[in-house]
Amino acid sequence: HAHPAGGDPPGPWGTSGPDAPRPRPDTLLPVWWLLLGTLGFGALSALVPGVPIELWLGGVGALVDDVGVWTVAFVASLGHSLGKLPWYALGRWSLGWPWMRRHLEKPGVGERYDRLVTWMEQHAGWGQATMVLSSVVGLPPLAVFIVVAGQLRMSAVGCFVSMTLGRTLRFAAILGAFTWALDLV
Repeated sequence: HAHPAGGDPPGPWGTSGPDAPRPRPDTLLPVWWLLLGTLGFGALSALVPGVPIELWLGGVGALVDDVGVWTVAFVASLGHSLGKLPWYALGRWSLGWPWMRRHLEKPGVGERYDRLVTWMEQHAGWGQATMVLSSVVGLPPLAVFIVVAGQLRMSAVGCFVSMTLGRTLRFAAILGAFTWALDLV
C-alpha cells in the first residue's frame, strides 16, 4: 500500500530511494565502537599480511557521513602505523641474528651498510619522504620498507609520523572514493 505522504514507504531508517540518507552510525552502533574497530582492524591488517584494510574501509565508507572521512582515515592510519612498528623492530633486531652478522662480515658488505646508515642519518628527510611515499602509493612496498627502515636505524618516531601522514592521505582517498560511489547509487 502507498505511504500517506506519497512515494515509497519508509525503510528501516526513514525515507527510501536514491535520495534517502545513509544510516547514521549512532543508529547502528556507537561512533566510538566504529573508531575503535577501525583502529584495531588497522593494526591487524598491518601485522598480518593479506588482511586488507581497504575492505574494512569500504564497509565503513557507508557510515562515515557523521564521523567524517578524515577522522576515520586518521584513526585507521594510527592503527596501521602502530601495527607496522613490530615489523620495524624486527628489522632492528635482525641485525643481531647470527646469519645477518655473518652476512655483514663479508668483504664490502659491512662497509656498504655502514655508509648507507651514515648517509641516512645525515639525510633523514629523504628516508622520511620515502616513508610517506611508500605509505601513500605503496612504492616501495611499505611492508618491506618498514623492515629496511629498522635495519637502517631510521628514527622510529619519524617512521611512525611519516607512515601516519601517508596512510591518512591514502585512507582518506579510499574512503572518499567509497563515499562518492555510494552517493552515485
